[in-house]
Amino acid sequence: MIHKEIGQYQILEKIGHGGMGVVYKAIHKKIEKIVAIKALSPQLSEDPKMRERFINEAKLQAKLSHPNIVNIINYIESEDNVYLIMEYVDGETLESKLKREGAIRYEEAVEISVDILEALNYLHSKGIV
Repeated sequence: MIHKEIGQYQILEKIGHGGMGVVYKAIHKKIEKIVAIKALSPQLSEDPKMRERFINEAKLQAKLSHPNIVNIINYIESEDNVYLIMEYVDGETLESKLKREGAIRYEEAVEISVDILEALNYLHSKGIV
């Protein structure tokens, strides 16, 4: 178990990573709310332009409200890094589902595709995509 703290949040585990950073599952220490925390990678957090881009992502995403897009709860900036506090959605990623099951049923693929397209349509309506 990871014992790091970010603000009022206790990190529980690493749940993902990508080109810009890492995502943790965490819990708010006082109200016991489970969240996801996206942290900018250490090398990128040293770059002022990348920090600004990350902050702009937080501002933009905080204005969105759609059932197929996670909500931003908070933003934390420290001297060494920046963090997006996001809604935690319990479940399996599509990637891991495909690795586990292989091909999925046509009907399920259509349902997933429709959810993705609805989110993209919403983003487009907001001038994002």
